[in-house]
Amino acid sequence: MMNFSKTTLLSILLVIFFLAAGFFGYQWWQIKGELGRQIEQGVTITTDKKEYQQGEIVKITIKNNLDKPIWYIKEICDPSCCALYKWENNEWKFVKVPFPCAVFTPPPPGMKRWTIIPDKLNPGEEIRKEWNTEKDEFIEPGTYRFSFFYGLTKDFYYRKNREKIIYSNEFIIK
Repeated sequence: MMNFSKTTLLSILLVIFFLAAGFFGYQWWQIKGELGRQIEQGVTITTDKKEYQQGEIVKITIKNNLDKPIWYIKEICDPSCCALYKWENNEWKFVKVPFPCAVFTPPPPGMKRWTIIPDKLNPGEEIRKEWNTEKDEFIEPGTYRFSFFYGLTKDFYYRKNREKIIYSNEFIIK
């Protein structure tokens, strides 16, 4: 039987530990990189800044990083792409934005009433919108985010559980 000194045994255990840590670290790095690529390749919604003053314009970009088109509902009012949420009491609460144009604007020529018409966003394309917070006096200081919903087929809005919802980065209005 071999007799190892405590120093030799400790050295062997350290080598085994570092080899195992290196192996699992490499695996984690590969998984993290793949997840990052998958997230980057999805549909994204971002704002141009993280902080705004009341009355400032918030620039919103929605980008289709998928390799196929997506469909979304093109709204008639600004911010016209997204729903707005505010962080209150440890949860995101939907902000009811009064959009008078939806009520008082007549439908386009040839339409008797407003209908939901999906619009297409091809791979690599972006939607750029601006939200003028000055127009919405009810907006109070706080932390906000937008949501955007879309589908992979034109009829996604009429079919249950076919839509996907994404959220923007959080931003602060002071």
